[in-house]
Amino acid sequence: MNHKIFEPQENLAEWVKCYWTLESAPENTPTKNTIIPDGTMKLIFHYADTYRHHPNNQESIILPHCFLIGQLTRPYVVEPLGVTGSFVVRFQPNGFFPFANIAIKDIQNTAVPLTELFGK
Repeated sequence: MNHKIFEPQENLAEWVKCYWTLESAPENTPTKNTIIPDGTMKLIFHYADTYRHHPNNQESIILPHCFLIGQLTRPYVVEPLGVTGSFVVRFQPNGFFPFANIAIKDIQNTAVPLTELFGK
């Protein structure tokens, strides 16, 4: 796995905590990953294959290529569906609030496609 973290420019640091990229071939990627709640929201752009989310006691969901993940209040289990190639914007705990056009509470533990947030 190739994981790189980048700090935001100073004028964005009020809203953005960091950026990161993650790249990996399927044979070098864990079968399932558990994302632990950290109080932040993330914009996720998959430029390779996407992931499947495994909610508790429900059918799995294939995640969109580009989405916002709301603040997590419980672990979020994902499974890569092939080659991993992701760019992630990790916001400060309230950093996405100025850009939101929907209630933040309504998207907790939810992957919201960017088209739902910002239109086409």
